[in-house]
Amino acid sequence: RRLPFASSLFRKSRWGSNFIKRITSLADMVLVLNSASQEFLHRATGHESLRTANFIDDAYLIHNPKTISPSIRKILFVGHVYEKKGVKEIFAAAEFFPQIIFALAGPVAPHLSTAHLPDNVKLLAEVDNKEVIGLLDSADVFLLPSYSEGFSVALLEAMARGVPVIATPVGANA
Repeated sequence: RRLPFASSLFRKSRWGSNFIKRITSLADMVLVLNSASQEFLHRATGHESLRTANFIDDAYLIHNPKTISPSIRKILFVGHVYEKKGVKEIFAAAEFFPQIIFALAGPVAPHLSTAHLPDNVKLLAEVDNKEVIGLLDSADVFLLPSYSEGFSVALLEAMARGVPVIATPVGANA
């Protein structure tokens, strides 16, 4: 049995701490995505873990370098469109840069207020992999202002397509 581990889910509660101790004692192997999670797990439980990387589909890999645009016309976010991913900060940035399109691809949280978004914010909803590749190819920058991450697949996909990335230094993003 393998147990993927996300330390941010268990840091703040006694229940979470007890749960992680119990569940890791039942696992044959615990996998983590970064050294911070590995260190936290060892401190919290005394258990060892194995660091592993996320992987992306080969279709995302480019063979010819992407030409980087000298100007920014389109910024792309791919992921769940909710507060913990930093989308309110994206909405605020869009107000300051009305000449730039801010495209957000992914399911939108039902409780997120999207009624008064700037005209340059485009909520694209969930898209399939082929559409994500096209969106990445048309983007000048990939933006991931997330408050918490493990190891973002969307970030890896953007880098594989040669898109310049701006991300918060959380989880493995750093």
